[in-house]
Amino acid sequence: NVCSARFSVPKSRQFHRGSRRRARPPSFQKARNRKNSTRPAIPARKKSAVKPIFVPDTTVLKEKVKTSAPDKTPLIIGAGNPWRGDDAIGRETARRLAEKTNDSTRVIELSGEGTELMQAWEGAGLVIVIDAVASGSAPGTIFRFDASTEKIPARFFSYSSHAFGLAEAIELARTLGRLPERLLVFGIEGSEFAHGAPVSEPVRDAAEQVIVEICDLIAG
Repeated sequence: NVCSARFSVPKSRQFHRGSRRRARPPSFQKARNRKNSTRPAIPARKKSAVKPIFVPDTTVLKEKVKTSAPDKTPLIIGAGNPWRGDDAIGRETARRLAEKTNDSTRVIELSGEGTELMQAWEGAGLVIVIDAVASGSAPGTIFRFDASTEKIPARFFSYSSHAFGLAEAIELARTLGRLPERLLVFGIEGSEFAHGAPVSEPVRDAAEQVIVEICDLIAG
């Protein structure tokens, strides 16, 4: 019977029990061994008996402890907003002082924001700040503060649009040890701080007196 006949499978096509891979020819194995023999041997890493020593960055350490002598050049800062009436008197007074003082005095104008004030007087020896105040006193009243030794009343500058203004900058610099050797504040009482308003006459008259006092202070 043809259906019951058994057919034999050639040995070249027989598989070993439990294995599905055919044996590779000897020529393939020799080529693989030849390829591995050409790779350079990687030397083993030697363990060092000496522990590494940490050497600090001396450049950074020197910068941290480096100190410099204060600049002896007097610095005059006119603070305020030139578009808000009497608030412009600090800047106007600074411009007048720039014309009357010599090159040995620095004169700048700032808005009165606390951060820029601290950056401006960094490293200075004598700093004079001129600004308008609003304490409720008569317009043109002059207030003089030595911020190096006394606290500046924050209510004097409550009219300012800066949340961090002159008074706050002084107290923060005092806490951080970044106040100048001498910091003098001349405050001129204002009455009109509306946008676009001119500087009032009592405030202008007081500014003339402040100019004379500052010139005598620098000359002396």
